[in-house]
This record gives sequence, C-alpha cells and structure tokens, in this order.
Amino acid sequence: MFFLLQACALFSKIEPSTCETTSDCVDAFGIGNTCQSDGYCSVIEPISRCTTTNPADFWDDPSAYEGAFVIGQMFDFTADASKLAASELAFNDILETGSNGAWLNGRKLVRITCNYENNAGDTLTEKDAVETVTDFLVNTMGVEVIVGPAGSQDSLYATNLSDGKALFISPSATAQSIKPLTNTYTDEEPGLFWRTTGSDTLQSIRLANYVQEQGWDTIGILYQESIYGSGIGTALRDLRESETGISPITSTFEVNNLSSIAGKINTLMNEDGIEAIVFISDNTSDILEAIKVMQVYATTPLLLTDSAAKTELLDAIREYTGGDTDLEASIVNQVKGTKPTVPDTSQYREFVNRLNNVDGIDADSSAFAAHTYDATWLGVTALMYADANEEPHDIQGLARGLRKISDTEQPEVSFSQTGWNQIKEALTSKESVNVIGVSGDLNYDDGTEELTTGVDLWKFLENLLSFEIIDETTPTPEDTSDTEDTGDTEDTGDTGDTGEAPVFAPDSLSISIHHGYNGTQITPYAHSGQPFAGLGELTITMLSSTTSHECYLKWTISSSNTNADSNFANGRLYGSQIDGVSSTGVDVWFGYILDQTATPAVSGDCYLMGQQGLDVLADLQNNPPGFGYAPLTQDFTDLYAKLSAATNWSFMEDKALVGLISFTAFSGNGTQVYYPVNQSYLYRVSSTNNMAAWDSTQTREPQNTAYPITNLNNAQGYYSSVTTVPFTTPFQ
Repeated sequence: MFFLLQACALFSKIEPSTCETTSDCVDAFGIGNTCQSDGYCSVIEPISRCTTTNPADFWDDPSAYEGAFVIGQMFDFTADASKLAASELAFNDILETGSNGAWLNGRKLVRITCNYENNAGDTLTEKDAVETVTDFLVNTMGVEVIVGPAGSQDSLYATNLSDGKALFISPSATAQSIKPLTNTYTDEEPGLFWRTTGSDTLQSIRLANYVQEQGWDTIGILYQESIYGSGIGTALRDLRESETGISPITSTFEVNNLSSIAGKINTLMNEDGIEAIVFISDNTSDILEAIKVMQVYATTPLLLTDSAAKTELLDAIREYTGGDTDLEASIVNQVKGTKPTVPDTSQYREFVNRLNNVDGIDADSSAFAAHTYDATWLGVTALMYADANEEPHDIQGLARGLRKISDTEQPEVSFSQTGWNQIKEALTSKESVNVIGVSGDLNYDDGTEELTTGVDLWKFLENLLSFEIIDETTPTPEDTSDTEDTGDTEDTGDTGDTGEAPVFAPDSLSISIHHGYNGTQITPYAHSGQPFAGLGELTITMLSSTTSHECYLKWTISSSNTNADSNFANGRLYGSQIDGVSSTGVDVWFGYILDQTATPAVSGDCYLMGQQGLDVLADLQNNPPGFGYAPLTQDFTDLYAKLSAATNWSFMEDKALVGLISFTAFSGNGTQVYYPVNQSYLYRVSSTNNMAAWDSTQTREPQNTAYPITNLNNAQGYYSSVTTVPFTTPFQ
C-alpha cells in the first residue's frame, strides 16, 4: 500500500503532451518529467525521502540535466551508512572517468538516493517506505537502474512492485528465494535482480559445519518469519536432520514483533539438552533483544548470521552494557556468527584505506561496503552497455550488459579509471571482459547469474568495537586467527567450505558421454524402437561415496554447440597435454570442445559442496569441457598398463577405443588437459532418414572385438563413454 498523501510528489503542468508512460515524458521533455494519471506530462518535484542527489543541485533545475543518464539508489540512511559512503566513493570515481563535465558520450550522470528508514520524518514503516520510494523512482521518475535495497525482504517488495520496469542490483540482499537456483537465465531472458555477493544458500551450511565440529547434537533455531530468516533457518534445520537424524527444535517469530522473542527463547531453552541457540533476523533490535535474553543462559552459545556483523549492533550492545566489563565479556564469549568473505587483496586494502577517511566509517567492520562499491559500478556498466547496444528503455538490455563481465578467458580488469576504459571499449562492441571487484571475483554463473563466494565465522572483539575472523581449523573462542575484520550487513553472503570439513566433499567423478556420429559431425541418434531422434548428452557427476550426495552437470551435445578441437587437427595430440601419457604424442581420431552457448543444467546437491567442489563446479560452468576419441595404444602408458594386466586384453592394441574427456578444472593453471577413459564403446548403427539409429542386434564393443581403425573415420556410429574416477586425481 502506498501512502501517497504523505509521500506524493508536487506536480506542475508543462506544455501539454499526451503520454502512456513516464519514459514518453522523459524522451519528450527530459528527466524530471512524469506521466500523470490524466495522460499528460508534468514536471515533478522530489518527495521528502528522495531529496539526496549527486550532483547535489539536481532538484534545483532538473532541466539542466536533460539527456543525462540516471541511476537510482535506495537504502536505510541509518543502518546502511557504510554502504552509502562506499557508493558515494564509487560514484565519484565513476564521474572521474568522464570529461568536460560529462560522463559518457557528452551526457551527464545523475544519481537519486532514497531513504526507506522506518519513521524517517513521517509515519511510514520500513515496508511502506520501500514501496513508496520504489514507486517514486520507477513509476514517477522512470529510473531504470537501481542500486539496492540492502535487505532481502525489502528487495522482494521493490522488485515485485517494479514489475519488470527496472534493473535492481543489491549488495547484500541474499535470500535464495529472490533468485531461485531452479531459474535458468539466458542472453535473451536475463534476470532483473542482481547482487554483488553470493546467495545465503550455504550460510546455513557454514553454521551446520560449526555445530557439527563442536559436537552439539541438539540445537534450538529461532528465526524471523521473512524470506531471509526462513531461508537460512529451514535449510539449517534440514541439514542437521539429514546429517544426524535429529531434528533441531525450531521456532519462529513475526517481523516487527520484538516482544515475542524473549518468550520464544525461554521456551526453546526449557527443552531438554539444548546445547546452542541459532538466532536469525535481519533486524538489529531483534538481535540485540536475543543477546539480552540469552544472558540468562550465558553458558549456552548463541550463533548469529551476517546481519549481526555490523557496527550498528556493536553501538547498540555498548549502549546496553553501559561499560559493564563482566557483561561485555559474557557477550563476547557467548556470541559467534557468519558473514561473507572479502578478499585480502591490494585492491580491497586500498578501498578500505580510502573509505576509512570518511568520518564515522570503519570499512573493516562493514561487510557489504565493498559489495556496494561494486554494485554502483555494475549499475553504470549496465547503462553504458545498453546505451551502445540496446533499444531505449529495454530493461533486459540493461541486464544483458552484466552478463558480459565474467569471461574468465579474458585478462582481469578492475573497476577503476584505467579499467573502465577497457571495460567500455569491450562492452560497447558487445565483447566480454573479466571484471575483478573490490569485493572479489565477479564471476557470475551464466545460468543462475549468481556468484559463489565464501562465508567466514566471526566473533566480537573484546572492546566490542569490531569483529575478528575465527581460526576455521580450530573454531573455539580461545583460538582465533589473524584478524580479517567483518562488518556491516543486511543479509547474508554466499557460502562455501572455509577450511572445515564440508557437508558434501566429492571423492569421485562419474562421466557419461552419448552422441551420434557421421563423418566428422555430431548427429542425433535413436535407440532401437525409439520414435524420435535424441541429441547427445555429456553428464558429469561429482559424488561422495560416504554421504551419497551427488552434484550433476548435464550438457546437451549437438553440431550447433560443439566446435572441432584444434588439438586433434593433425591426428596427433601432444603427450604433455594428456594425463598418464609419457610419450611425445599419441594418435587420435577426432575431438570437440563445447562452446559457451552450451550451458549445463545443474541439479542435485551441488550447492552443498565444500570449496574444492564449488571451485570445480564453477570452472566446469565457465569453461565447458571437451571430448574426443583415439585408438588405445601403448602410448597411453598408465591406462594401457592397467588394462594389459586384465584377462583377455593381450591383443587389444589398435583394436580398443579410448575416450578423451578434457577440462581446465584440474590442471592447476587453466590449461586444457585430456584424460583417457577406457569404458568407451562404438555401436555400429543403421541409418534411416539421415538419422543414426542404434540397432541392438549389430552392437560392437571395440574393447573386446577387433575393429579396424580405418573404418571409424567414415562410419556412422553411436558413441558411449561411461567411467567413474577419483575426484582429486582424476583418471590416475
């Protein structure tokens, strides 16, 4: 519901012009004009919550900025002070990339910042304020790129209200349900919600890992009834139940119902055997209340999430303790939490040093400040790309630009004045780049448009002025690592194995390749009796033999998404490129590399893996694998030696088929390495209507049947390779 009486804009008529949308008025008269309900354009004045701009004089005369690029921003001015400071730093850096008072192509850049703080000079609640400023920015102003909101629930309100009329980039709204992993995005249909931190899917895993390491069997979970609270809370509950068979005792409390928290905690603590409490809320007042109540149970650990790792909470705790050192020590010893990892790079340290020059800001205690800096740059990147390549007011066109910044094949480039020139040159030509932000790699998955980042475990410093990262190999209150301080959050960062035993550590790879073949082309194929042709498939499964977790990646193989592997071009592959080959080279037949349009479908337990598994997953998604075939000869030293010892293999040379799967994931240096697979078969097939069809009565398995090499290159066939190998040393 909008409180338009309290937050309405003041309009004055200009020369009449009919309109259907605000963009009609902006195109006709410039920024600062809107389409009213009577179908005419009018000049607009700001609402009280959106008077902050850069340049500061924008609202004095919007007509002076006709043709300007506009970016919106919405935060809680009190809770998000560090984010606002980081964004201001980024915006000023962005302006420095322009010249002669203009930013890009002779046009200025304007930022309009809105405040959705609860009761900020009016009677609006936070939810009402979010809806009001969203309506103003999107519908009244026609702003098409917005940095923020900070929180997950607020982001859901804003994106739902905008109804596809704006691109949102949040630095910290990380509830997975805002952007479900089941969604698959493409260049044609990109997502309109982006974030510069990972989702909170794995924050619950980080908590579960810690609980498991401490040996706690019974925990209580109390979470806020919001997409943020329920996302982490229910995932943690399910993880604990699946790992231990013991379901945590779980309770919830309503948003903005502070008075219910004490009773809920007391009820949980009255249960038998509670060894720790996990409290999840994105509200500082809620978290402070939980800390207060838990002092009655001071020996019971209290675990919090990243929304607690902010200076606003530290200030509130110090006010509560009033300098009582015993009370402060009790809180420090009792409370632990999680937060997104930030890199200890020179780029990040430079950012911290600059941000610390802002009065009242401690960058190291502001977990999402770096993410906000990057989010601001992403916003203008979308504007720049769309201006060069897309139709005006195409919101998906804005998002398409963000899909161009994660090409790990390209040299790394940073958001800076020098880096911007490289980024601009590439993106205006629809080329891709590899952007490294101050918050870390911005390697968005092509299908989910999500980042994979780490999650740290933190504790309060003894002076309650900041945080420190706990030594992840010995996560006890007494043993802490060197400080890599944490900070200000609204929501969670994504997770990852941060040094502990992961929930899912793959120990094997299972690989399956099936496709038709005709000449040098991949073709459809059909099994006997199958009425339609099927495209080929390449499936890689990362699995754990101890936990039965499995992560699946499946690519569809066709002639349209495979390219010939140039390393096979002369019929000889260098031995140094092949695992387990000691000779200078081996004879090969043909090979392919999947191109970047071949996006794998990801399913199973992928996002429950530890960091090693996640790294391999990301590499496979960003650098599609290849596959090929060769005769099995003695040149394949390791594989040949193993198979020679087997019964009935004494005459296998030049009669058996070797599959060659290739990755960059295990090379250690980004190069393509080829791994021999012995379980490969060629089925002789019949051909009907130019479709290779498997005839089970004509099956041939070259591994135990003589099959002349010369016949393979021109045969129609159905190839099948299936193997399972160790995860850490594949195919050894």
